[in-house]
Amino acid sequence: MDFASNSRALRFSPHLSQDQFMMIETTEELLEEIITCGDTGLIEIRGRMGDDAVLVSQRKTYAIRIVDSSNNMLLVNTKPHSNENNESAPKRQKTDHQSSASVSIIEGAVSRHYELTEIPGRVHLLRELLYQNPFKGDEEDEQDDAANEHKLYDTQALRQVIQASDDELMTGLEDLNAIQVDGYWRIVDPDYLARAFEAVLNLAVEKDLDIGTLSVGACTAALSDLFSESVIRHSIKCHAIKQSNEVGPRFVKYNDDEGQDVFRLDHKKICLFRAMQLLAKRQSCPYSEFVREWQDSLPLGVMLDHTALDGICLIDEVVGNASDLKSQAESSSSPSIMVKQVRYFPLTGLSRDPRERFQQLFENKSRWNLAQITPYLQDFVCPSRTLDHLLLKFSRAIRDPATKELIYLRR
Repeated sequence: MDFASNSRALRFSPHLSQDQFMMIETTEELLEEIITCGDTGLIEIRGRMGDDAVLVSQRKTYAIRIVDSSNNMLLVNTKPHSNENNESAPKRQKTDHQSSASVSIIEGAVSRHYELTEIPGRVHLLRELLYQNPFKGDEEDEQDDAANEHKLYDTQALRQVIQASDDELMTGLEDLNAIQVDGYWRIVDPDYLARAFEAVLNLAVEKDLDIGTLSVGACTAALSDLFSESVIRHSIKCHAIKQSNEVGPRFVKYNDDEGQDVFRLDHKKICLFRAMQLLAKRQSCPYSEFVREWQDSLPLGVMLDHTALDGICLIDEVVGNASDLKSQAESSSSPSIMVKQVRYFPLTGLSRDPRERFQQLFENKSRWNLAQITPYLQDFVCPSRTLDHLLLKFSRAIRDPATKELIYLRR
């Protein structure tokens, strides 16, 4: 076999450096995005001092991990140099093959590379930042300007502190129902927003308005003495129906005869709004009593949607007294009975660390089935971290002998 015809001469560059190059292991999808992004800034490394850096594309976020190797990888220039034209080559006797062969220059050497793992964008800091300075209306906001020490954030400022892709950042702002006021992202004070939407619902009842075709213009005209148009519009949008399409969720709306936006209110969001109002008054109460008050508080035509309670409260079975359950057990003569109790337990108050999250879950409830625990873990799920993976790592499962259902316990 003629090895000479298949060989290549290598020579170390006089400028070779161990730290001159960095290698990143990536997917074909991300590589294509890196190549095509040019100078648009769509691929960035984000984080503040002290943060574990992440790499973000337009749509996704990746954790960066250093992987060390026991071997050096030599990086060779793909453009070979000719020995005959290379005056700096050492003058030594060459074989016939070496004299005619091209020389590849070793430009660098690396013994580590960066591994990228897709993770959910770290948007949880948005809540902490924006709730420092909630928007309470134009007049009160102007009064607070001089004394307010908390920073306001526009989109660019949020990019510098939130470790998430732009798409995830915008989704996080939508999930928080943030609104832009004078170019800055703000959270409308929850009590102020609740009063505005309460006024909208009361108006719909008084004027017999169809919540399926709620006009922003009609609501603004009737409530302009109480709230600004932007706040009324925002309160309606926070509770309106969205439909998903190829560019993401979009509000279901159209224009009326006067050119005003008309939105369709989401029954589930109205149910959630009323449930949160009831739970704010008392942290726990008998389930039957809660459901009765919840149903009575809804506008005509809005049906109870129990899935609205996912991630905001727990429904426990506790030992109660038959006399406390007249609606559930009028005819029961037993002195005690297992009764359902609803208990406020919002996802938003839990840790963003998976291990700590599981500790909090099992401190509040020792046994969970899959339907109960899923809403409290869904925000951790991504292609590299499935729900099954989380449950396997941080809990142990047993099968209930009576129902044959899987039950998750503290590991």
